[in-house]
Amino acid sequence: SNFDRMDPMEVIATEAEVSQLVGKFPQQNYLVFPEDRRYPIRMLKDLPYRWIEAGLRDTFCGKACRNEYYVFQLGLYACRVDIEDVRVKFGGISDGRGNEISAEAFTCFNDNGIDWLGRPFDRVITVSQGRIQPLWIGFSVGEDAAAGVYEGQVVLSPKNDKPAVIKLRIEVVEEVLAEHGDGELWRQCRLRW
Repeated sequence: SNFDRMDPMEVIATEAEVSQLVGKFPQQNYLVFPEDRRYPIRMLKDLPYRWIEAGLRDTFCGKACRNEYYVFQLGLYACRVDIEDVRVKFGGISDGRGNEISAEAFTCFNDNGIDWLGRPFDRVITVSQGRIQPLWIGFSVGEDAAAGVYEGQVVLSPKNDKPAVIKLRIEVVEEVLAEHGDGELWRQCRLRW
């Protein structure tokens, strides 16, 4: 099934391909790869060839329905040094016509939330050199949200390096999802549970 497939996220880039990509960014100690929810980041030591093909991008583009809990991921690759105490900050997104989805609607499931016993947690995210940390992010699109293209950004701020800014471009369509999309597992929206 699609769930059991190894491609494209488990097709490993060669050492030479990774070196060539990292060599294009000599001033950066870490690289951030925006990734769609349909392609969960599974490898934590090897870059997928998919990222080599696409190259480094600073924008995540997605399409969400109204009443959906929309999920995506950012793959942080610590290519030169350990990246310490990464904080994820949201600025919200807006369509430029006065409609917005506030920063409070966003969550990074890796750094804080409620655990399976109902206790709040706040984790420090540190990524060792040569490792990849998937950062799963979700936000709620209201049932009454206006259709249109919403833009904003996510900022990753490590303690020991400069911040990385990832632009968000989310198209909200007219379709209204039942139960926030929980019935379609590929949407990954159950992460909010």
